[in-house]
Amino acid sequence: MLVSWQPSPPSLAKAKQAPISPVPPSYMQAHHLRNFRSYASRGLEMSRLLISAWDIPGRCDIRTMTHVINAHLRRHDTYRSWFEHAEGDRFVRRTINKANDIQFVATQHGELTTQSQWRDHLLATPSPLEWDCFRFSIIQRADHFTFCVAIDHLHCDAMFVGVAFAEIHLMYVALVGAERRCGWPRRAAITTTAPGSRSTWPGSPWTPRLSAHGPNSSRATTGAFPNSHCHSGTHQHRAR
Repeated sequence: MLVSWQPSPPSLAKAKQAPISPVPPSYMQAHHLRNFRSYASRGLEMSRLLISAWDIPGRCDIRTMTHVINAHLRRHDTYRSWFEHAEGDRFVRRTINKANDIQFVATQHGELTTQSQWRDHLLATPSPLEWDCFRFSIIQRADHFTFCVAIDHLHCDAMFVGVAFAEIHLMYVALVGAERRCGWPRRAAITTTAPGSRSTWPGSPWTPRLSAHGPNSSRATTGAFPNSHCHSGTHQHRAR
């Protein structure tokens, strides 16, 4: 049995009506969007999705997983943005003002009979020129289910796999096991980091703004997540 999560109609409407943000896309986001448009104009496919999957024992509690997915989406404000192509080969950011306007709902697709059906399902994830360019799915099996996340690289890189696993897997396991609610620290906002990434790349000193929060973020979970043993203070870097 295949089940996927995608935005509800009201959530899609809120995204389309989102106002323009003064925050531009980051350097990497703008580069990714231009590459996608270039490939599409030549009728070519682009490797653009980060796909990760893992197994979880038992039968999936759809209601709980829906809660976990929405909590994850609302926590990371990168999911609240989408980008519109403008004159001069520019991209403007549109941002959903309220995180709670993001509402993903479960949809049942029936049984999978071929591997190509699963492949087609993943590749149907919307393009980076659309807001909802991320999908979550499960395949229910006899004694376990496979959870899969497919997110356009517009919003993440390979390092994000660990974050997604920690948040989604551990929160789901805690909730279905009737354990205490997971307490995740508040994330830094993209609105404070995107302008800096553009103004300091390439060729000028760059001070990562998020790294200094690493140890404090680990301690803030009060035991729900391992502490960081690596020093992650401010580090000066010059692009070469």
